[in-house]
Amino acid sequence: MRFTTLIVAAATGTGLVSAVPLEARDAPPSNQVTFADITYGGNGCPQGSVGKAISSDNQLITLFFDKYIAQAGPGTTPSQSRAACTINMKLKIPQGWQ
Repeated sequence: MRFTTLIVAAATGTGLVSAVPLEARDAPPSNQVTFADITYGGNGCPQGSVGKAISSDNQLITLFFDKYIAQAGPGTTPSQSRAACTINMKLKIPQGWQ
């Protein structure tokens, strides 16, 4: 089985909004938890293979995986069946929150 694109979304708020590239965002609201940055790594998602966008209100992320392949079954090597991608999300948390 091969998946060429997988979309993962996570929201800190309740509304869905359109996503914009990281570089085009406005300053995040100061009174709520927001996404600050997203990094990734692993044998399932080599550098340059994940597209990412954070919504204009910094509460929704969208990730696009271009090279992640999931395989199983006869003839699959151990390395093919153990592909991994670690996603790290840096959050901005308002002062006084814990």
